[in-house]
Amino acid sequence: MKLSRRSLALWIVAALLVVAPGAALAQDGPNPLCTGLTDADCQLLSSASGAMEGVKSFSIPSYSISFFLNSLDGETTFNATGSGHVMLPPDPESPEGLLLHLVIDSASYSTPTGGQSGGEGEILVLGDMLYVKFNGEWYGGSLSEGAEEAEDEVDTGAVSDITDLQQQFADLGINLAGVVTSTREADTDVMGQTVANFTTTVDITQLFLALLQSPAMGEAMGMAAEGEDAMTPEDLQMIAAFIAPMFQGTVISFSQGIGTEDNLVHSFRFDAVLNADLSLFAPEVGAVAGELHFAANLDEYNGTFEVPAPESYRPLEELEAQLEGLTEGLGM
Repeated sequence: MKLSRRSLALWIVAALLVVAPGAALAQDGPNPLCTGLTDADCQLLSSASGAMEGVKSFSIPSYSISFFLNSLDGETTFNATGSGHVMLPPDPESPEGLLLHLVIDSASYSTPTGGQSGGEGEILVLGDMLYVKFNGEWYGGSLSEGAEEAEDEVDTGAVSDITDLQQQFADLGINLAGVVTSTREADTDVMGQTVANFTTTVDITQLFLALLQSPAMGEAMGMAAEGEDAMTPEDLQMIAAFIAPMFQGTVISFSQGIGTEDNLVHSFRFDAVLNADLSLFAPEVGAVAGELHFAANLDEYNGTFEVPAPESYRPLEELEAQLEGLTEGLGM
């Protein structure tokens, strides 16, 4: 059931993003996320990861997703807004007790070949069962079917190691100093608590330099030769300087609203603007421009939520056939 696996993978990743923002860059030693922050702000920002580890459930009063891609094939868009609830299972090895409920209040999309469409719906995961409400009709099926294939598509080991990503970069000799910079924006108030808002931006040019100057990356690219054939740091910088302009205008940033009293993340936003001119290396691709925006507000930490399963539903395979054109158009 390709639809079930893809849907589950997509929303699990989204849930991970809102449960543990910032954890992917946590490590011993200086935290690159703190570049540009005072010591007090760095401590507050870093404390969110530990505080969120104790969160087993939460509500999502509102979320929004916006996607846009313009290439030689044409324009593709996807937009959705809604709300939801998440309850993690007591035993991470068992789906029993898992609740993932996303209400889609409005959704619309367009593809170069598929025209436009819009609507509303729901996605509900209860234990190992997935239910999807589409065009007023419920579809459902067991997630345990094809579980091995699903694990092949979603590398659960890689997902579980996301919190070690920064340490892995350090082990590979990738220095992220100067790649990320954080600022503290104006504070807001959430139910009487002051919320500190942090925005972290990624310098794409510096990221290219950091990757290319890594000995491990150089070896992977066949640059770790000896003698006259060995590439110097200056050579790598020249390569980075050549590649980076191809992505001029590409911006990646993420924001977090952290409670100054509970250290919990009360809001999260990810923004990516892509401008890539690949004409030199891939004329058939040409210039590609796109944007991805995801935002969510979080509340009711460690609350108990009950969402009943639909009394009747049609097989998920029937929904797959209806959405085949959409998923292909969106590159899924």
